[in-house]
Amino acid sequence: MIAGEAQYVRQKKNVQQMFDSISGRYDLANTILSFGIHHYWRHVLFGLDREALHGRALDVCTGTGDLLRPLAKKCDEVVGIDLSYGMLQSGAQRRGGELGKKFLGLVQGDALKPPFREKSFDVIAVSFGVRNFENLREGLSALRSLLTDNGRLFILEFGSPQKGVWSALYTTYSRYILPTVGGLVTGDRAAYSYLNETSLSFPYGESFHREAEESGLRVTASRMLTGGIAYGYCCSRAAE
Repeated sequence: MIAGEAQYVRQKKNVQQMFDSISGRYDLANTILSFGIHHYWRHVLFGLDREALHGRALDVCTGTGDLLRPLAKKCDEVVGIDLSYGMLQSGAQRRGGELGKKFLGLVQGDALKPPFREKSFDVIAVSFGVRNFENLREGLSALRSLLTDNGRLFILEFGSPQKGVWSALYTTYSRYILPTVGGLVTGDRAAYSYLNETSLSFPYGESFHREAEESGLRVTASRMLTGGIAYGYCCSRAAE
């Protein structure tokens, strides 16, 4: 195993173990930490192109499968993939009985090396997952390869408010309050310190657009949410 690959395996294992450790109370922590507004963000995300919601859908970094329900309302089949077995166990318990025949199941796997055929999904969604990719462009390129020619990739991810008091409040909240409350709810403060660090360093807005374009994608719609705390993006395959 070459040095770069060994480092990638170690990082992947660390991320997997971190999410395993918080899987039991992950949904509760999300609701508390976002004051429930993450449900609104996901509604807005799919509103970027509702006509694209059809056919076969993949939820990447699915966690406990929170996006599978809205996808199943519009798409013919839905499947989720995640690195964390603990998250998938929690998701199977929560989602298995509510999605019916449209639910194809949950797969443990790496988003950078997805175990699916090229051009096999009409819709791909990722909610707060792409910032955990070991290499963003490689990850986006891997997702692009799974999209059908007319498919759409929906991405919801954190940003960073830049204006005055709102920026200062968010920085204080994410740096101090989020890890403390997240640690109290899940028992793993370090996991929420990690989530804060990856959020602050992640490209957003036009910077993310450029990363997407370099990965062979075209951003067809995007929206800043809650003053820049989060961003929603809708992408298609760029012309080859």
